[in-house]
Amino acid sequence: MLTSWYHSIPPTLQMNVIYQRKLCFHGYLHFSYYGVVMTLLRRLIRSTALPPRCTDDRVLSDIRQIALQTAQNAISFVTSLRPDHLEAFWYFTSPYLFSLLGSFTTLLLVTSLSSQERHFWQETLNSYLWNWRMMSKSHEPMQYAVNRLEGAILRGLEHALAVNLNEPLNDKVSPMMGNYAPDIYEFTDFGDWDLAAGGNGAYDLLSGLVMQPNPMMPQEDLR
Repeated sequence: MLTSWYHSIPPTLQMNVIYQRKLCFHGYLHFSYYGVVMTLLRRLIRSTALPPRCTDDRVLSDIRQIALQTAQNAISFVTSLRPDHLEAFWYFTSPYLFSLLGSFTTLLLVTSLSSQERHFWQETLNSYLWNWRMMSKSHEPMQYAVNRLEGAILRGLEHALAVNLNEPLNDKVSPMMGNYAPDIYEFTDFGDWDLAAGGNGAYDLLSGLVMQPNPMMPQEDLR
């Protein structure tokens, strides 16, 4: 239903619309959709990464494949925003949406099933933060999110990457590879971490940012 709604957005509200001498205000509508999808997926990913774990390997692999596509679509959306998008009106939840994308990518990183997947998400997060820093100079909601993420995520990331993975025997089992072998999914237990002790707005890499609204994302392949 959510995907059907997104694909039913009329042409007049699409991101490729260009107004004459007027800012394009469609960005928040589309980004809110990404935020909703990421919020749902974040709950599913966290549930499969903590005990009691799902025993259906196909379900696990499908969730992570959808999460991969979602994160890539959302990042592509953000990096393709034009100046007339960035300068237009964005609702008060916009900083949360930008932060959510960073925390969602970090969640995929710290729950990676293989070193290959972990490397992929680490590179993706680094690239996203770099593009963000450049774009945030002219966009206040994004600037807020950059400051919050760099403080919250990166504070716990060094600890996260120091944890050894219980890797599958077949490295090709990572979500981006397409083939999923049974009986190979093992997760590191992150449940006892306190990655943001002593800070304001404590951050749990498996729970997500402690903020107020609840957003989501778009996905061509979500069914």
